[in-house]
Amino acid sequence: MYLSSLKIKKLVSLLFLVLFSVGVNAQGLLYNKLQKLEKNHPEKVENVALRNSKIFKKNPVPYYFLSKDQLKKFKDETEEEKQYKIMTKVIKYARLAHKYGKKDDFDKNEDWLIYREEVKHTGYFYFKENSLEEKSYELKKKFNLLMSNEESEILSDKDLDVKVPEDEKINAYFYGLPTGNEFIKPQFLDEEQKMLNLINEERKILGLSIVEIDSSLSNACRYHAYDMATQNYVDHMGYDRGKDDKLYFANNTFERIRQFYKASQLTGENISWGQKEAKFVYKRWYNSPAHHKNLFKPQNNKVGIGLVYLPGSEFEYYWVFAGAE
Repeated sequence: MYLSSLKIKKLVSLLFLVLFSVGVNAQGLLYNKLQKLEKNHPEKVENVALRNSKIFKKNPVPYYFLSKDQLKKFKDETEEEKQYKIMTKVIKYARLAHKYGKKDDFDKNEDWLIYREEVKHTGYFYFKENSLEEKSYELKKKFNLLMSNEESEILSDKDLDVKVPEDEKINAYFYGLPTGNEFIKPQFLDEEQKMLNLINEERKILGLSIVEIDSSLSNACRYHAYDMATQNYVDHMGYDRGKDDKLYFANNTFERIRQFYKASQLTGENISWGQKEAKFVYKRWYNSPAHHKNLFKPQNNKVGIGLVYLPGSEFEYYWVFAGAE
């Protein structure tokens, strides 16, 4: 039977759509399967996810669940050498999930975004506090690449002597450690207030004292939100971007916040991105153990909340929360 070239093209296009939909459906089925297993038989997740990662090598789902499984083990481990080995797997699998997830909608999956924030938070404090400095240097670079979407070179603490050259600096960007006098005009005081209300409603339920907004802490939050938006990164640490598109380490979290706020002990920081409404960001933080802990620390009395919107930036909306005693 003779087929015209037009009909052949139509058949090829139809076949592609069928295969694509089957692939997407298979990804959804695998996700549901591993999610159910994680809930009912968590001890089986690693073996099942590992087996599926060998069958579906470019499917982000098994790598996501492998990374989650390793992160749980990391939190239960107290021996430093074992923690290092487990953290290596956490980062390895998270990077693979990100790599293959960029090619489809998985990179927009709400659970994955929440999990990436948890990895970011856990990894940040792990690298800050562990004593295996030389050994963990290469692993920290891989962690930083994951947190910068694998797109930029990030220099870590070991490279603090490397600064953005003057002729590489960009107007309207902040560089280095802030002085504490920088001021980003509030854009969404109503959404920031809604976030405070949600936090305090839950604190009352938990029998905790309510927290109050501190203007200096909020200035610190808006500063960091603006910096992430303009310099195109998301991280608890601060970075500087040059015209060469490289990111250079600029400041540590508490070092930066302390420039704005010195009244009491700092307790933690949460960040989020890509969403304007407080209720959705609150849900992300509430469902993430590390972020939940920062919101509801019993010793918190003061908080800062900042939301910055920058049209044309990668995520457009950037949230930062900071707590203090």
